[in-house]
This record gives sequence, structure tokens and C-alpha cells, in this order.
Amino acid sequence: MSEELFHEKVLNVHIEEELSKSYLDYSMSVIIGRALPDIRDGLKPVHRRILYAMNELGCLPNRPYKKCARIVGEVLGKYHPHGESSVYDALVRMAQPFSLRYPLVDGHGNFGSIDGDVPAAMRYTEARLAPITMETLASLDKNTVNFIPNFDNTLQEPVVLPSRFPNLLVNGSSGIAVGMATNIPPHNLREIVDALTYIIDNGILKQNEVSIEELMQFVKGPDFPTGGFIVGKDGINEYFQTGRGSITIRGKWHLEEGKHKKRYFIITEIPYEINKASLVEKIATLTKEKKLRGVEDIRDESDRDGIRISIKLSPDADPKFFETTLRAHTQFEVKYGVILLGILDNVPKVFSLKELLTEFLKFRSEVLKKETVFDLEKAQKHLEILEGLKRAILRIDEVIPIIKKSKDVQEATTNLINLLGVTEAQCKAILEMRLSRLTSLEISKLEEDMHDTLSEIEKFKKILEEEPTFWKVIKDELRRIATSYGDARKTEITLDTGKLDLEELIEDTDNYVVITRDGYIKRMPYETFRIQRRGGQGVLGQTTSEEDYPKELIPTTAKSKILFFTNKGKAYALKTYEIPEAAREAKGTPIHRLLRLAEDEYIASALTLLTGNKTHSILFVTKKGIAKRTPMKEFENFTSAGKIAIRIDKDDKLVSTLDVEDSKEVLITTSIGQAIRFNISQIRESGRNTRGVKGARLAQGDFVVDAEIANEDDKLLLITSGGYGKKILVKGIRKVNRGAKGVRCIKVDKKSDWLQAVKIVRNEENLLVMTKNGKVIKIKLNEIRILGRNARGVRIISFKEEDDTVSSIAVS
Repeated sequence: MSEELFHEKVLNVHIEEELSKSYLDYSMSVIIGRALPDIRDGLKPVHRRILYAMNELGCLPNRPYKKCARIVGEVLGKYHPHGESSVYDALVRMAQPFSLRYPLVDGHGNFGSIDGDVPAAMRYTEARLAPITMETLASLDKNTVNFIPNFDNTLQEPVVLPSRFPNLLVNGSSGIAVGMATNIPPHNLREIVDALTYIIDNGILKQNEVSIEELMQFVKGPDFPTGGFIVGKDGINEYFQTGRGSITIRGKWHLEEGKHKKRYFIITEIPYEINKASLVEKIATLTKEKKLRGVEDIRDESDRDGIRISIKLSPDADPKFFETTLRAHTQFEVKYGVILLGILDNVPKVFSLKELLTEFLKFRSEVLKKETVFDLEKAQKHLEILEGLKRAILRIDEVIPIIKKSKDVQEATTNLINLLGVTEAQCKAILEMRLSRLTSLEISKLEEDMHDTLSEIEKFKKILEEEPTFWKVIKDELRRIATSYGDARKTEITLDTGKLDLEELIEDTDNYVVITRDGYIKRMPYETFRIQRRGGQGVLGQTTSEEDYPKELIPTTAKSKILFFTNKGKAYALKTYEIPEAAREAKGTPIHRLLRLAEDEYIASALTLLTGNKTHSILFVTKKGIAKRTPMKEFENFTSAGKIAIRIDKDDKLVSTLDVEDSKEVLITTSIGQAIRFNISQIRESGRNTRGVKGARLAQGDFVVDAEIANEDDKLLLITSGGYGKKILVKGIRKVNRGAKGVRCIKVDKKSDWLQAVKIVRNEENLLVMTKNGKVIKIKLNEIRILGRNARGVRIISFKEEDDTVSSIAVS
């Protein structure tokens, strides 16, 4: 055998070109052949093939149901060579009243539920075409649409169905192709028909420009089979104009009163394509987790009459607040993205509402023309036959002998043509005519039939020749369909957006925020720490490492704003509830996940602005005694990048930030126990990008520990690193000018102890002291005595480890 037989022809092709070509072919196959609907009949190929196969199989509305397995087999074997699940799933969806606004298939058996229950196997279920579907298949046998060979070239299937109503807008569609997706919501049939009629009357016959605003008089928006509310009209206006938009769908509820004044929050409608069972389960889970308060019991009482989810509310629950919480945390309210993407002339395109309506009318006019031409030609052929029969009957005495004398049909045909002057088709009809047609009654019927046929021909010609008559036929068809199958809107549109304010859902409870030296942050409830006796060892407030330890302990409330100031002099803001809650021993969350800090940037100080706070300005004090005051209005609006707050020298750092009023006094304390007290008015206000002025004169090696805003009658709490503390009267500290050295306020051991923290206090408050090793003690302030300026103080906390020291304090 010659080796040439084994030689193959090898083509060198760039892989980029081959991949590009192959992927493009695959993409177009998915886009055109599977995922996107044709805007003319609103169907994807699989749905079109199912409806066509059911029609061919005789699964008509007036006939018995047929097994779905038989229907699926018919579709697979003749038109759709893919997996059986793809066909059965499509068939099931067309029969679900909660999926399609006007179901195209009449299902018998278990076709799934809104709870997400799967349908029964196809061998158990039965189906037939729904009555409205016959309007989609009507005139299919009148050459109204093109047919193409099926996958094995043995049968013909329609390219598109000659639908008499715009199924794409009425039932909607969704699909994901390659690089594109469609999501078309369903609309009300009556509204769509009214809009089409208006376009015909004004846009086509009167040739006026029809605007979207005019069409919105008729089409109010989507109309989902599951009802609910559409919130606001902005999203509707947007997708009507551009083909893209987002609408908010919300469930419906009402309040019922039961026995003993019990109140029940009854959900009767839920958003489109939302699983009811999952919604009920989510409500139950949130109730168990205490995130949804006010629920005593929840029951799903839904039945064949509709959805009914009964939620028993506690006596103190506010139904409106409960609804707001439900919308925020469950799928009782959802966003629905609209993309009016469909196929026209084998090209995917995003359409506006007007374009979809106009394209349907264009398609419908083409179908009607072909249908009318077909009917006209059929009527003309029928008239031709009737005329031949009439000629034969009038000369029947001559016709019969000629037929009898002819030796075969061909000779009889020739003889009749010569005798009567008729066509071959007329001759064939004469030869096939029954003798009963010769009665006088049959002759009169023949003449009546000719008259009716002439009238039909005249009507068909009028439809084709006169534009008003032509469009009247289309309008009459549309109105008949709307009357027969249309219904009232199920989905209401409300202008009351009821925008969610998530802050309203948060209880403004007392919290503590802890910041560590390495930049971890956490939020803890006020009840985390119990009251202990002075001098105790405290409880573990946070697990620490050798390098990291708690640096800031901030009492605040859930809705309060916290301003964070960094070593680079920038300011950031967070609401307390935005900080993740963590357990007492937990390390917390890295703060850079919450704030956009630079790599070498860390939190130097924090200031909490309690709800309702009326701060005039912020006072900044640095470690080297520099003080600056900046109006609060410059920190009102924050971006994720933060704001410049103060210009800090390279060898200095921020230690304290305070909210101040013009009439107050500032009290700066240092590590060796010095206190400098002066009027805040001595520091004039300056912009954010400034350095400030000297607030305190420091001794060699001394540094500022903290600053407080004080009144003459206030008490000052001082805590040393070694765990000693005391209270002194502010009026006992002599007032000086800004930049002075100050007076002693506490006695410290300069070698092993230093002043660590200072707070203005009242006796009814509680004190929290946190150590570097993570221990926290909470004591009542009235246990700490008022002492003189030169006293060391009393033991506040005892340390279990020798290397432990006080890191921060908080008063609440």
C-alpha cells in the first residue's frame, strides 16, 4: 500500500486566530440558539420547539392532556437534540402561574411550587397547550413564517411563531449568554394592548411621533404574577427610555388583630422569583439570632387561595419598624435589574419599550399580509372551482354524454375544456362532482357560496389595499385577545419609596470601643464588664501579645460618630455600629479594613461625638505640648480617603483630641504630674492644615499625657501607670497662661511610675481601667477619695504580672 495514503495535510494556524474564531462561533451559537429570546414571538428556541411540537402532537386546549415524557421525547427526537432536563425544565416553567404572567402550558400534576419544591418526574405529569398559546400558533399553516430544516434535515421547524400578541413583554424572559444577559419583566396584557393600539392610531395612521411619556399613560410598569409593590417610578422610567434600569419590588402585608389584642403581621404577596420557604426560614433564623425583634411566633398558612405568612408580634413591637427591619434583612424587598435585550435579525440588541412595541407591530403587519395573501389566493381558487361547477350544471345535459363517451379521465378532461372553456382544475372538480349537487337546493347553495366567496375576496383585497382597514384588523385582534385573556394588574406601583435608613434599625445602646497599639479595633456591649471592688485584679478584656496591647478604651453609643486621628495628622470617621462587635477576649478587626490608612499610618487619638452632640470646635494636643483648635464644621463631610486635621512635627505626635466650647477651660497634664490650666479662648481657631501654638512648657524628658476640658467645679481623676489613682478638685489647680509650666497635681515615682491617664469625672460614673496585658477592672468612682495635689493616691488595680501596667482608662 502506498505511503501517500497516510499523508495528512497540516495547516499552520495561529492559536490566537483559532481561539478567537472558535470562541466567537460558540458565543453566537449560545446567543442566537439558546440563551436569548427573539423579540418577535418572545421565545427562546427550546420554548418555541416545545410549543410547536405540542401543536403537532395534538396537545390542544380542547383535547385530553398528554404525558410530559411523551412531549419531551417528541421535542428531543425531532427538534431539540439536547438534554431532556433542559426541555422538561422549560416546559415546567411555562406551566407555572408564579413564573409566567400568562402561562403558555396547561399543566396537570405537580409542576413545582413557589416554595422551591421540584416538579414531579415527567412520567407522572401531563400537559397541553393553554388557550392563549393558540394565539401564538394561529395561522402557522398559512405561509406566514419561514421554516428551516431540523437538526438532522428530516423535518421542518418554524424560525419564529406568528404570535398575535407581544409575548416577550407580556410574559418576560431571562437568560445569560456569553458576555451578555437579558432580564425582561412581565407586563399586563391589557396595558400592552392599549399601548399598541395608541401607536397604531397616532404613530402609524396619523404619523405622529409617539413619546415614551405618552406610552406610560397605558403601560404603568411591570406586572408580576406574584403581585407585590413596585417602589417608585424612577427605575421604570429609566428602562422604558434606555432598556436598562433597576426597580425595587416589595411584598405586601397587613395587620390583623386576634384574640386578647394579639397582633399579626400578615404577608400576602412576596417579590417575584423569591422562594417563600426560604423567606420564612430567614425570618425564623433572624428571630432566633435576636436580629429581628418583636416576633413571638411565625407560621406559613399559605394554601390554594394564595400566600399567607402569619407573624405574631409582641405587644411592644412597632409594625412599621418591623416592616423596615424585614425589608433590610430579608428578601421581603429586593432589587430587580431590567435589561430589555433580545434578538432581531440574528443580532442581539438592547431595546427601549417603544422599540419593542414598534418592532412587534412591524412583525405583526408582515404576518397579517402573508396570511391575507394566503387567504385571498385560497378564496380565488375556490371561486374558480365554483364557477366551473356552475357552468357544468347549467349544461349538464351536454356534459354527461361527453363524460360517458370518453374512454378515460384525460379524454374527458380534454372534451370538457373544449365544451365549457374551463381550466384543468375546474375540470377535475366537475369530474369529482357528486350527482346530489344537481338538485335545485344544491344549485342555490352553490350560488350562495359563490356570493360569499366574492365577498371574502373583496374583504381580503380591501385589507391589503387600504391601510386603515389593514390596521383595524390588527387592533381588533389585539382587543379580542385582551378581552379574552387579560386581567387587572397584580403588582401595584407606589410613589412612597419608604427609603431604608439602616440607622433607624439600630438600637442606640451604650458600647465600648477598644483600639490596640497595633491597630486592631472592636466593639463591645456596655454590660461586658461587671462592677468590682477597688484594688482587684480585673478580668481579661482582651488576649494580648508581647508587642500589642490595648491603647484606647472609648465609651460611646451605637449611633455615635467616632473621629479617628492618625500619626500623619489625618482624620477619618466611622459610626460605632460600623465597627464589628467582638467578644471580650477577642483581638478585634484590623482597623485598615474599615479605614483607608497608609502602610505607615496608625491611629494616634480618637474622639467620640455622641448623638445630638453640638460641638463647636476640636482641640488637638500633641506629646510636645502643641495645641490647636479647628472649627467642627471642617470635619462634617468625610470621604474614604480621610481629611487633613493637623500638621504635626516629625519628632512629635498627637496624644489628645477634645470637643470644646468657647467658654470652657483646657487642662493639660504631663507624665511627671504637672497640670497646666488656662482658658480655651487663648487658643484661636485655625484651619485644618496648620500646626498650632504652644500649650504647655515641658521639663527635660517630660511629655504630655492627656488634655481635658474642665469647669471650676469639676473633679479630676488621675491614674498612674503603676495602678494608683486619686481625685482632685479642678479649682485647686491654679489658672495660668497658655505655654506655662503649670503646677503639680499628683506625686509620682519618676523612675518606675508616671501619670498615665486623666479624666474629668462625676461621682455617679463608673471607671474602667485596662492594662497592657489585657486585664480590665470596672469600679465605682465614688470608691476613690478626693486627695490633695501632692498625694500619690490609692491602689486602683493590682497587677498579677510584674511587667503589667495601666494602658488606658474610660469613664462611663
